[in-house]
Amino acid sequence: MVTKRQVVNKKSASVKNKRKTPPIKSKPKAGSKKKARLSIAKKNTNIDKIYLSNINKGEPYYLNDKHKEIFDEMVSDLLNNSDFCFIYCDNIQISSYYKELAIDILKQQYKIPFLYFDAQQGPTLQDIINNEIADLSTETLSMPINRDRKLKKCLVLDHEEKLNKSDLNLLYILKSDLKFLNIGCVGLNPDSNFQETLNALNLDRVLRVFKKINKMDIEKYLSFAKEDEDGIIQKYLSNFEFSTIIDDNKNNKDKDNSFIMKILSKFRD
Repeated sequence: MVTKRQVVNKKSASVKNKRKTPPIKSKPKAGSKKKARLSIAKKNTNIDKIYLSNINKGEPYYLNDKHKEIFDEMVSDLLNNSDFCFIYCDNIQISSYYKELAIDILKQQYKIPFLYFDAQQGPTLQDIINNEIADLSTETLSMPINRDRKLKKCLVLDHEEKLNKSDLNLLYILKSDLKFLNIGCVGLNPDSNFQETLNALNLDRVLRVFKKINKMDIEKYLSFAKEDEDGIIQKYLSNFEFSTIIDDNKNNKDKDNSFIMKILSKFRD
């Protein structure tokens, strides 16, 4: 999946593993109590620069209220639990948008440092992980897992569909043996085959599903995008695949297409 975010990957020096740890099956979470959610959108009326995280009068833009609810829960769990979070929507533009929005909020509002792994190019995931543990002693590596799960760094996955078996095993180790590093992860869940692969690996992660949008959501978005003079949000949501819209009546395709063309012409001027 090609991302609009321009990432410059500096080639990291390869560091030999200080110990080879076989994957250990992560224990299922015992009935954890529901924690109070953080307020994600920090309203800021004095905006020096526009980002995705403050594009809507100091707040993010959500395609609908349900998306906001899912997104707030996702970011809260990332911050509190260092989750491995995979985002899915039938329309990949929508899931990609919320991935970029999560990155922007963690970076701009919470000043979380990032690691970037592109499965298609750049440093290998092994190089990235080795670089993180290069200065750790053997004693530190063998310490009991810290109960504090507050996010310290976040790993961003790009071209997730190209992750190979070795990459997935390293993600497993990062989430289990190296859990004490408190590195969370954000990526897309490209398709059902990818989900089945993660299930087979027994990787401890959370799947966030954003459901399709309806006509009212589209009209609201197009109206908002028209006012986006810098075209920031349009970089991510420029060409909706309207065939993925919720269709209450599958026999009304012609009517739907007519509606879409009408609102497109309305906001194209």
